[in-house]
This record gives sequence, C-alpha cells and structure tokens, in this order.
Amino acid sequence: MDKIQKQQIKQATDWDELVATLREIEKSDFTSRDIELIFRNIERLKSEGGSKIAFLANHTLDLLPNYLSIFSALENVKTEHYVAPYNQYFQEFLTESSGLLEFDADIIYLDLSIPGLSPKINHLFLQLDNEQKKQELDRIVDSIQKLANLSKQKTNATLLVANFVQPSCPKAGIADFQLGFGEVEWYTRLNLKLIELFRDDARVFVVDKNNVLSRQGKLTSSSAKMYYIAKMELNEQALSELSLELVRYLKAIKGLTKKCLVLDLDNTLWGGVVGEDGIDGLKIGKGYPEGEVFYDLQAYYQSLKQRGVILAIASKNNAEDAEEVFREKSDMPLSLDDFAIRKITWNTKNHSIEEIANSLNIGKDSIVFIDDNPVERELIQNTLPEVGVPDLPSDPTGYLGVLQQKNYFEKLFITEEDTNKLEQYKQNAQREELKNDISDINEFLSGLGTVLTMEMASVKQLPRVHQLFTKTNQFNVTTQRYDASKIEQFITEDKWHLMLFSVTDNFGDMGTIGVVLLEQGPDDIHIDSFILSCRAMGRGIETAVMNTLKQRYLLSGNKRVMTAKFIKTQKNKPAEKYFEQQGFSVNEVADDNEKNYTISASCAELLACPEMKMIIGD
Repeated sequence: MDKIQKQQIKQATDWDELVATLREIEKSDFTSRDIELIFRNIERLKSEGGSKIAFLANHTLDLLPNYLSIFSALENVKTEHYVAPYNQYFQEFLTESSGLLEFDADIIYLDLSIPGLSPKINHLFLQLDNEQKKQELDRIVDSIQKLANLSKQKTNATLLVANFVQPSCPKAGIADFQLGFGEVEWYTRLNLKLIELFRDDARVFVVDKNNVLSRQGKLTSSSAKMYYIAKMELNEQALSELSLELVRYLKAIKGLTKKCLVLDLDNTLWGGVVGEDGIDGLKIGKGYPEGEVFYDLQAYYQSLKQRGVILAIASKNNAEDAEEVFREKSDMPLSLDDFAIRKITWNTKNHSIEEIANSLNIGKDSIVFIDDNPVERELIQNTLPEVGVPDLPSDPTGYLGVLQQKNYFEKLFITEEDTNKLEQYKQNAQREELKNDISDINEFLSGLGTVLTMEMASVKQLPRVHQLFTKTNQFNVTTQRYDASKIEQFITEDKWHLMLFSVTDNFGDMGTIGVVLLEQGPDDIHIDSFILSCRAMGRGIETAVMNTLKQRYLLSGNKRVMTAKFIKTQKNKPAEKYFEQQGFSVNEVADDNEKNYTISASCAELLACPEMKMIIGD
C-alpha cells in the first residue's frame, strides 16, 4: 500500500468507508505491516455482532485471525476471534470454564499437523512396518472423530477440520511410490478417511489445506527459522491463502453467496462478434487455442449450473444472430436451454439485468455479471453497485483463473433442489405465460393443479432447511439465520416443530419451497420463523399453510393462542402484512421495524385460498 492508501485507512470514520477503501486496494499489495495497520483499524471501527470464529491448533496460528478479519472485511463481513492456547485442543472442549466454551463460537477451525500428532510418522516413517503405519493413521482419525463429537456435544458451532499437508519431500525420496505403504500414500489415505468420515455430517466440513498450500507452493509456505523459534508452520503468504479459503466457508455458512450468473455473449461466451465476424468467424471449440479458451469457459459455466447457479444472458445484440450461433455451434458446452432468462436486445445492460432480477424474483445483490468490455462493467458497477462484477484481464486466457478464485457461488451442500433449479425456473416462466393468457387470477391459480405437502423435517433434510434459512430474504418474517447445529436442535427437541412444505403442479415439481418453525408452550404456540421461496410467492400457499397451522394448533383445541413476530429488513417487504392478512392482531409494536402479533383460538378462522390438494405428514 502507498502512503495515501494508508492514510485513508487511518482516517476512515466508519465501517462502510473502511470497506470501500480496502476494496480499492489489491490484496497482493498487503505486507505484514499493512496487515497490522488494517487489522487495528478494523478493530477500531467494527461494531459487535460479527461471526465468532475460534481457532484450535497444535502449532502457532496466532496471526491467522488478523488475515481472516481483513479478507472477511473485504466481503463486508465482520468477525470476532478466539485463539486457544497452544496444543490445548482437547482441554478446551473438556474444561467447563475454558475460553473456547465461554466464547460460544459460531465456527471452530481445527488445524492439526503431523509433527505434533505423531512424532513416529514425522521422524521414523521408514522404520515403521505397514501395520504400525496403519495403527497411527487410525489413531489420528479416531482422535479427530472424538474432537468432532465433542464439538457437537459442547458447542453449537460449525466445525471446520483442516486436512493434512502432504510433505513436499518424502523421506524415501523418489523411491516412495515403490514402498509397500509409502509416505505419499499414507497422507492420501489419511485425507480420504477424513472425507469419508464427515461427508454426510451437516456440522463438520473438511478444509482442503493441502490443496491451498499446493496452490501457494509448499516450499514457499513456511519459514524453517520461524518454525524452530515459535512453531509457526505457515508464513505470511500461506496465512493469506488459507484465510481466503476460510472466507469461502464463512460466506457459505452465512448464506452470502450469489444465485445467478448473467453473461454477455460476444468475446465473453465465444471469441469474436457475431454481427461482424459471422458464425464461421467465431472462436469456440476444441482443436485450436483460441477456441479452447472459450470452450473451457463454457464448460465452467455449465458446472456452475450443475451446482444450482441460475444462468442468464444480457447482451446487446441481434437476437436472431445470437440464437443462430447456439443452433449451428452444436458442439458448444452450453445451449440456449441452459439459460433461464435471455435478454438479447439493444437495451442497456443495467436495464436488462434489472429485468432479469424481476423475472427471477431475486435481489440484484444475488447476481454476478460477466462481460469482457470494461466500459460495460463500469456501467453496472455505477448503476447497480450491489451486482458482483469481476474485473477481467484483457487476455481471455486469464478469465477462467480469475473466476475460479472468486467465492461468489460457494455452498456447503449441493441439494436436489439445486440440481433441478434451472428446470424449476423454466416451469415458473411457463406458469407466467399461462397467467398472462387468463384474465381471472383465481381461475389461473385453481387451474395449476397444485399439490401442497407439509411434513415435519428430518435430519436428512437439514441441508435444504439450512439453505432456506440462510438464503431466503423476501418472504421471511424475521430473517433469523440459524446454523446447522440450531436446526438440528429444532428437529430433535420436542418443544420445537419444524415443518417443511413442498409443491408440485401441472408444470412439474417445485421441490421444498418453505419452512415454518414453531415453539410450543403449555397452552400457546409461537411462530418463530415463516419462510417461503420467492418461486412460490403469489399462489396462496402461505394462506393454505396458515390454515393448516390454525386447524392443527388452535381449532383442534390443543392451544389457546398463537403468537408471531415480524422484523422488517430491506428485503422482506412481501411478508410485511402477512400476519394481518391472516387474521392476527398487533399485540405490541417494539419499534418501527418490529411488530408482535397474536391470534386466539376463539378468533381463528380458515381463510379462502386457491384450490389445491393438501397432503399432511406426521
């Protein structure tokens, strides 16, 4: 950083100003002194309420929170940190008054290394027989499993477990692969065991530290001098790379990832301009360098679609020319059918992106825009600052590397709803077309053939429930962001009723589109959360669900009163009048942004809603 940038950081008067300043500085410009300066000012300006992250390790990680705090701030995420004493990871879980348990972390990062865990493997590997090597491997896996179980028993945190860094120089040298059970194979098996152990665990995730340091370069990731002096296994560059990786998990846990990728066409999806070069002059395909660049880019976008990212087009072009490219270039990884929305017009791209957001019923802050033209990127940054716009290099061979390093679309889970998302949005478009052909809204809704299924959530549905809590903003009465441990508690404890609702109709299966969380009292029931996906709004489903709740808890005589709360946010206006519309009375207005509601059994009525078939589970 130069002197002016340092002065701007020191003179920042609030958090937003500091974040804006940091985003104008290249991360590669940060020296150790820069990190210290930025961290001090983050601590000066951040308010309470950030994500609480604890660090457990058998080597020195004291500087990692500084890096993580800075790279989180670049994503406008505040963090608080606790670093456990050196090599005290079991003690921190088992001592009731430990700093870890008092800190009450949201995330725990466990980073153990072999020198501290197994001196035998570290120093005597070639002297061990295969059975001894296997015993050490099993002992280490068993220890990590015990730590994971303690984390789930003693805390509500999500546990991130670093895998093990394979040595860059095996003790047997190039003969390692010829051993019956060599060092490379031993570390590979150990890391595979971690994947198998936690693959289906909704509260424990493996961080691929081995890959992070491989990208950085293992030989340049440490300082032998600092290791012997202070047991610091990672230098500044490695801490920086590891922090960037942890930010991916942090954003995914908080539900801050994007939903939609909007793509330009000319010189972005293929090389060349279709209106000038013609279809034969475009560069896309295998067998020659220029074409393979864009082929690989399209294959990457296709993989994002498989992860549940919605693809859309915003291009200033002749629509017929663009569509002909997709018809004629049949060997391209992407087809027109891969795009949920296509805005190929001569309108400005900010206008097209706004139309895409409206059509998909998502916020503009859920969109990322890719365009080779820096003028178009600047337009979107100035007119729609909430849209993510990566800065691409002038050479298209560098596009893929830039996009892969971004953390726009990271998710903890890829659910069935994610893989079916494109089809669901296309079905929504068909519903909208039918709606436009029918003058009476009730006739339209009743003719959809809607089947609404309500059931109690199970642990196997936790990933989808977590997505609904963390990513749904518009029809969300409180916007409470519950983590996996709390959701697991809601599913298993008797006082909580966590109900899911899913929908099918004549156009297809919309999947799980909503959740309601209820807390039972002796003679009352409280609606803690009511969430409905934007894809299912405006169909009367929210009334049908509330009718079911009234029938089950009030009209059946089980409960005397039902209460609820609405907390206003910038995005949940569609849910603002929901409880009044369902017959609830305002019980208390805490402030302009919060209202408490109540409805008694004697006043509860079932309201009219569009015709649909109801299936009620246990």
